[in-house]
Order: sequence, then structure tokens, then C-alpha cells
Amino acid sequence: MSRITSVPEDAAEILGERYPINTGYRNALLTWDVFEAAHCGEVTAREAAVVAIENIFLEPRPPVCPETMNAIQRYLERHTRTGGQKDTKPVIDFNQDGQLLYDAFLLAGHDLDKDYMPFSKFMAVFRELPKDATICRIVYLRQMIQKGKLTKELKEEIQRVGMDVIRIRGRGRDDSDTEDYFKAKRDELRAARGLPLLTGS
Repeated sequence: MSRITSVPEDAAEILGERYPINTGYRNALLTWDVFEAAHCGEVTAREAAVVAIENIFLEPRPPVCPETMNAIQRYLERHTRTGGQKDTKPVIDFNQDGQLLYDAFLLAGHDLDKDYMPFSKFMAVFRELPKDATICRIVYLRQMIQKGKLTKELKEEIQRVGMDVIRIRGRGRDDSDTEDYFKAKRDELRAARGLPLLTGS
């Protein structure tokens, strides 16, 4: 069924029950963030699952189980699918590139500080940002680096922009930028359950 004739997604069916989805774009991006944190060993898989469920679903929330995590993954993939070949490595980091994204959306008429925006609309606007927007040029340069298709002009552009901006720094246990939402949420959840706070992560 066509995207514009189907009912907007506002719930997911899990184990025979329907659970309401919080469709805001921030919730989806924070969920990506906590999944990456789990991949890097900064939180456990179960802690990531608890935070992801809290981000994506409204009350009543589904149980922590494989079916729920599969539903979250399908939801994220459905709105990030481009129809093209997947890149071997990420070409955007919503934390590192946050200010550039905010500026580009503002120029496109969307104030992300004030406007509520469903995740589906966020991705649609992102795909249609002007190709000469700084964030779009940086994503394009990252793609060309991955594909090994750098012309002399592109190499000169990379030098002007700087590899510290082009390179996705990634994250790990030594990353100084890891004191963000998911880590605070992890500590909050552990404290609420009477568990000791984790150290060294």
C-alpha cells in the first residue's frame, strides 16, 4: 500500500498485543544512541533494551523480549531505508553532526528546538536537504572516501573542510563524549531498582 494512503504508524503488534509508539524523532535517535553504546560495551544489552523500550513506546510498554527488540529494529529500519546499497560504514553520526543537522533543518524552515517532528518526517526532510548544505557535502565526502572515488577536487575539498570534521570519531570506553542521555538513563534505571551504579564505563 502507498505511504500516503496508508494509516500512519502509531503502534506495534508484539505477542498479539498492540503497543503505542512515541513517534518523535528524538526518541528514535536516542534509541540508535543506546544501541551503539551497547555495541561498544558501555551498557549491557538488557540495559540498552530497557532504555530503547522506554524511548520508543508509550504506556503501557511491552516486555523486554526478543520480539520487542525486533519490533523496534523494524520501526527504525522502515524509516531509514533508502532503497540503495547500504554503506559499509556509517556516513553520519547524529551526535557528532548534531549542530550541522540543526543548522540545515533551520535553513529548511524547521526549528528542531521548537517543532515536534515524527521520525518519518525527520528522515524525509533529511533526505531532501539541499545537496550544497554543509552536512550533505560532508556525508557525500564520507561516501566517496568509502568507495575510493576521490577526485583531485574532492581531495582539495576534504583538505579545506578538515579530516577532524569528515572522520566519524566513533565512541568507546575512552570517549569523553559518552556522558550523555543513555548513560544518565542507565544510572537512573539502576538506582530505581536499588542496583549499584556502574563505574569505569
